Amino acid sequence: GVSSAGPRWELDIERERQAVYIDFSIERAPARERWTVRIAKNGSSILTTSVVTDRDGEADVSRRIGDTSAPDTFSVRATSELGEVCRASMRI
Repeated sequence: GVSSAGPRWELDIERERQAVYIDFSIERAPARERWTVRIAKNGSSILTTSVVTDRDGEADVSRRIGDTSAPDTFSVRATSELGEVCRASMRI
């Protein structure tokens, strides 16, 4: 997907061996830009962290959680220090 101001994002979520693996990537952002990333499961926050893009403008956030085996909706909101916003969601 594309953020509000140009950087791109990618969200990948997989269920495997009684766990859910969440990978969120920011691409084509300015180098060394700080982003606050919040991941939520069914509306409840499961991770809030801060990352800084590398010199290529990329940053990754990964999280592994236990699987509830029910369909779940995961959402990600990433906000840069300049106010750019990336939003993604996936039901799995």
